[in-house]
Amino acid sequence: MLALSARELSAMAQNTRPWSLVRTRAGAGPLESVADELDDAEIAEYFVALIDTPQTLASQPARQKT
Repeated sequence: MLALSARELSAMAQNTRPWSLVRTRAGAGPLESVADELDDAEIAEYFVALIDTPQTLASQPARQKT
């Protein structure tokens, strides 16, 4: 089982393609919050790609706690 902290999960989620695109459009840096919204099509495209990808996060080996 993959054990990640809340901070690690947040960082992973915010660094995915849709969220990176919205920050780029807003001219924000990688750790900055933006008020712009994601387009539904961008979100759908991202999650469909996850489903269609043979290797998903669930199939990744568990990380060792440090």
